[in-house]
Amino acid sequence: ATLASTIQHNLFSNMEKYDRVIADNGIKIAPFVVLLGVNAPSVLVEISCISKREEETNLNNPEYRQKIMASLQKGITGYLSQRQTQVVKGENNGKKIHRKNS
Repeated sequence: ATLASTIQHNLFSNMEKYDRVIADNGIKIAPFVVLLGVNAPSVLVEISCISKREEETNLNNPEYRQKIMASLQKGITGYLSQRQTQVVKGENNGKKIHRKNS
């Protein structure tokens, strides 16, 4: 699974329990300027739209924001646990070889 899909799954499934009208708008792929040149898995997460009164009210609630943060954290740690690798120095011109742990 990709970083984006792992975060999306955790965010939506956890927040849906708290906010039943939450929409799953899926994952979009585009050359976002803030992510260009990043040499690592990266995502741009749009959590809410404060121009909608209900969403603004939710975002003003510290407990709601905490649930968002916990969902993002679970998504990131879930991705990292799937992708945990062991760096091994190989015979390949001194380049590092990444090997997934079994």
